[in-house]
Amino acid sequence: MFRVIGLVVLVFIVVVGFRPIKSLFEGTVTTRRLLPKATTMAKTDPIRPIPPVRPSIQRLLLKLFVPLAFCLAYTAAGAQDLYFAGFSFAGDNIQNRQRYPAAEALQNEKDKDGVNVLDAALRKQLKELTRSDITLKYDLGDSGSGNATALAFALDQESVEDDKMGSQDLYIYRVIANVLVFDFQTKTVVADFPAMVQYQDLGVPGRTDEENRAVFRRIYLEPGFGANIFAEWVRRLSVTQINKSYSSHLAVRSVTIAPEAEALVPDALKKNDAYATQVAQTFEYSLASIQNIGLLPYTPGQAIAGKMVTRFANGDSYDLTLPKPDFTIDIRLRAFRTAKVETNATDQYVFGSFITLEVQQPDLQKIYVNADFKNLNYVVLDKSAAILPDPWQGYQTSLRELFNVLAEQISKRDAQALAEMTKAPDIDTQLAGFKEVIKKCM
Repeated sequence: MFRVIGLVVLVFIVVVGFRPIKSLFEGTVTTRRLLPKATTMAKTDPIRPIPPVRPSIQRLLLKLFVPLAFCLAYTAAGAQDLYFAGFSFAGDNIQNRQRYPAAEALQNEKDKDGVNVLDAALRKQLKELTRSDITLKYDLGDSGSGNATALAFALDQESVEDDKMGSQDLYIYRVIANVLVFDFQTKTVVADFPAMVQYQDLGVPGRTDEENRAVFRRIYLEPGFGANIFAEWVRRLSVTQINKSYSSHLAVRSVTIAPEAEALVPDALKKNDAYATQVAQTFEYSLASIQNIGLLPYTPGQAIAGKMVTRFANGDSYDLTLPKPDFTIDIRLRAFRTAKVETNATDQYVFGSFITLEVQQPDLQKIYVNADFKNLNYVVLDKSAAILPDPWQGYQTSLRELFNVLAEQISKRDAQALAEMTKAPDIDTQLAGFKEVIKKCM
């Protein structure tokens, strides 16, 4: 509504000019008083003249009127249409069943209107989106000509962790998804913005797969649930600047698990590069959310000659083309280590994660970052509680914290914080270079 008004006003100014506008405020203007609905005006009531507007008021109105018109017109010019493609799984069928079994189980379930329950829940949450600079269009059939930018919910990770807490277990449920933007005509990825929710629940040990799926069902389908992934995805969309194109792209290119770290990875996560993918996605989320940047998705096992398999809940499937990244990130997970210190009253555990990070511009063979980083996560437990922490969860908590602090330090570059996580003497300069890379990709 306001965008249309803005354009009309702007055209009016250009065609009519300022002098005719000024004349509108001169002379005698007549009007009738508006009376209450139940009251009628007598035929003899006079039409009272309004005195001419003074020139100073004219100038003031013109000063306010013209900038407002340009602002409204600019808003109209900056608005863009996004064609909503719906809920999708980022990956092929084999990986999907392993990476997100709960969502897979919901794929064939329909609501009372015959719509897939995942798509229906997502659309319901999208009604909460309040943005005037984009217009969501729900019919991809209208995108047959011209530039058509599509928007999809791309599920990336679904995981549950089980941490021993005395006689009970702490269950940590996590879902990562992406605000996936792609060109519907060329089927080319434009940008990718991760969103994540986490839900913790204390319960009896030994939850079954069926019990875990019941929790994930709430994460996907229950609107008022505190960790609803669709609500978080919409929140991420509401604060994300989406461009029609980007001059440069950044991506996690590789994740290497060194033998010392790989020896501690659970067998289930060694299949199909599942753990390497999890590490990449966790880093993507930290970097994207803290630096507010879109990245090209990490897709080993899914990308063939620059293609990303995306399968939608309605049965459609696209092979999206991934642009060649201008800047790349390589992560080498070197080790996980732990230590324990006992006192009379407490058991103190330290869980360490150690990585090497490299950021470069391949075409120019220019390296911006090449440094080792570490993080130590301390856990202090009361001896009387007889709690034995799960080392694997301790390592993962340490690694996530390492990624978060590292993403923050790209901008902050606090000397003390950096001294605790790396021995690289020029780390301030390296991270400043990383920040410049991020600016080029925004």
